[in-house]
Amino acid sequence: MVVTEDWSFRAEEVTKVYDGTTRANDSITLQVAPGEVYGLLGPNGARKSTLVKQVIGLLKPTGGRITLGPYDLVADPDAACQLCSYLPRRRSRSIRSGSMRPSS
Repeated sequence: MVVTEDWSFRAEEVTKVYDGTTRANDSITLQVAPGEVYGLLGPNGARKSTLVKQVIGLLKPTGGRITLGPYDLVADPDAACQLCSYLPRRRSRSIRSGSMRPSS
């Protein structure tokens, strides 16, 4: 199979700053080639979700560039929505805690 376009994922110097001072992501650069699997690991509050939301077009970075193949996902967040999937972890009250009751 001949691949005519480079469909690598690239994040270059991606930064997100809140309130002008709080840096959620600070100059993140990474590349994932077609066929590679990449995992974001870190403790709670490490801003992994912030980076993912920037990648899929739900949150605009303060700076940097995010591309998937020929698409600039920062300039065209609609392309990000069409090309990427996202299933967030749903935070809900636990049935075990008694705050939600299953229907009978």
